[in-house]
Amino acid sequence: MSMWKIVCGMGAVLALRVSFSLVGGSLAGAAEPSEATRAWLEGKPYKPYDHVVSADDGIRMFQARIKANPKDVLSYTMLATMYIRKAREMSDYASYDRAEVAARRAVELKPDDLPAQGILIQALCAQHKFKEGLTLARKLLREHPEEPHVLALIGDAQLELGNYTEAEKAYRDLKKKDPEALLESRLARLAELKGNTKEALERMHRAAEEEGANVISKEGRAWFSFRLGELYYQAGKLDEAARFYKEALEWHPRYPLALAFLGRVRTAQGQYDEAIQLYGQAVAVNADLTMLAELGDLYARTGKAFLARLNYDKLEKVAQGKPAYNRELALFYANHDRKLPEALELARQDLEVRQDVYAYDTLAWALYKNKRHDEAAHASAEALKLGTRDPLFLFHAGMIQHALGHGDRARAYLEQALAINPHFSLLHEDQARQTIKELGSKGGSATSGGR
Repeated sequence: MSMWKIVCGMGAVLALRVSFSLVGGSLAGAAEPSEATRAWLEGKPYKPYDHVVSADDGIRMFQARIKANPKDVLSYTMLATMYIRKAREMSDYASYDRAEVAARRAVELKPDDLPAQGILIQALCAQHKFKEGLTLARKLLREHPEEPHVLALIGDAQLELGNYTEAEKAYRDLKKKDPEALLESRLARLAELKGNTKEALERMHRAAEEEGANVISKEGRAWFSFRLGELYYQAGKLDEAARFYKEALEWHPRYPLALAFLGRVRTAQGQYDEAIQLYGQAVAVNADLTMLAELGDLYARTGKAFLARLNYDKLEKVAQGKPAYNRELALFYANHDRKLPEALELARQDLEVRQDVYAYDTLAWALYKNKRHDEAAHASAEALKLGTRDPLFLFHAGMIQHALGHGDRARAYLEQALAINPHFSLLHEDQARQTIKELGSKGGSATSGGR
């Protein structure tokens, strides 16, 4: 079987069937499988998604296999796969660490095992160890040129590192080698970064139809609806965004990201009580820093200062000493005028790891908050170089230009941010409108617009 079919989900049901058959049809001491799971294990006919074992069931099963045979390479590889699946489905980011440990053990036992190496690459990149993941992926492709789908892993790592031309080339080369490769979701992301919202939506709709049919669980399918909701929200289409977030929750009712982002829509619509409820459900499952910050901001807006402080304190505790959270923590400090020198240092550390447009935007905002406006303008220009239509990027650019006394430029950026999404940020949308009003009353500045 192709390494890619095991590692990246193409033919994943077959890969899992093989793995379960190696267990002899038994969970080997793990929890008793459900009737649906037992039917799936026995190869009986089933509807899509109906009889696929949960990530937790799979984890227990492969842990039991490893306990029985500590040198079982396939079980370590599949355990890592299950941890990655759990991390993605439940926003349980600690599972990525566990996936790396299991994958490294598999590679240690059998250094030339392709599936183990592929899973290790995924686990590394998920923890923002992009350079290490990219190095391993390139090595893998050199040693196994018959596995062109490694190019997708290379493209993904390049994308996160901010090497957009190289990422696009990797995807293009893969498509040449395998015209049937499913890449629409990745190409949608590239289109989004370039500011081509219409193309991004068209590609993501196709991805939901084509790639969505190949995922093995309802939780995995929910991601495609979530991404459509995210794209519609960024474009300011709140009703459409809510529809797709709800669709994601129909697939996966406890999906933390869909719950939180639907809460973001309700916040934009002024429905604060429902928004707080949705964010609360999300953080109760698995909280990431953005969720905690936004829930805290909602509490602050609705006069619940104590609850806001609890969320902010939890956010700092979760992020402390974890480099993967440098970007989110830097933005939190900058947005709330806390520990501004530390915010700048965290933003610089994040930029050392990856030079994508989001790293430059974070640096720009931290520099602005530290009153280093010329440097902030340079970083902001880097953030906007692809034409990304992110209202926060444009808001940050507008405030930086305002600080530099470039009134026309500031107004243009701020008006563009509000035109894309009038409710792009609970923290910043009022400031954008107020700054535009001030600029209008002052007649702008002597410095004309343009970049």
